[in-house]
Amino acid sequence: MNENRFYLTTSSVADKLKVCTVTVQNWIKTGSLKAYKVGREYRIDPVEFKKFTDNLKYDNIQNIPNYPFLYK
Repeated sequence: MNENRFYLTTSSVADKLKVCTVTVQNWIKTGSLKAYKVGREYRIDPVEFKKFTDNLKYDNIQNIPNYPFLYK
């Protein structure tokens, strides 16, 4: 984890993608979204978030658990 970089929280990722935080946590637990565990919380590198969202844009959504929740 790079000390000088800004990291996203699960809440901020959930807000950006319009899903609940539990969905983001499930993506992390299944390895679909890479994150760092800091204490009891997760932090997501913006580069990893970009890769994840790019994957969504290219219709590779079948590899992401709970994808119907993206369309709330």
